[in-house]
Amino acid sequence: MDNKVRKHYRCKGRELALQYLFQFDLTGEEFEEVSIGRFMEQALEEDKDDRKRQSKGRKYAEELIRHVVANLAEIDDAVTSRMDKDWSWQRIPPIDRAILRLAAAEMLHVEKVPPIVAINEALELGKTFGSETSRGFINALLNNLKDTLERNPRGERRES
Repeated sequence: MDNKVRKHYRCKGRELALQYLFQFDLTGEEFEEVSIGRFMEQALEEDKDDRKRQSKGRKYAEELIRHVVANLAEIDDAVTSRMDKDWSWQRIPPIDRAILRLAAAEMLHVEKVPPIVAINEALELGKTFGSETSRGFINALLNNLKDTLERNPRGERRES
């Protein structure tokens, strides 16, 4: 019996989207729908997860990638406007940029995911894929972003 803990499909989707966005950032290639399909085929070919979770994870990854790409300037501005004046976007390691973009996209454009969940998931990605300092940096920026949102951290709309 396999004792491996199975991840929720959204966690799997976030990991796939993170890998794609990291690659997208490093290569500087223009976004193309075809590139998502090729990437997903390669990534999921190695994954022995059950097909239903794989399919749902892939769909969620594609949704997140499309949100990031379609709103890249807005997302980058939302994050960079919360950075210290001494920091520049290019100074941030590419994996951390990808994590920040992914979480900001969820916070700004995915109503079904509460902001605090997006932050917690970003911290987990930072722990797994980032450096020792990634989590603190990611947490500070995303918490600042969370405080500017029109919905409360648990996902409901704030009272006006």
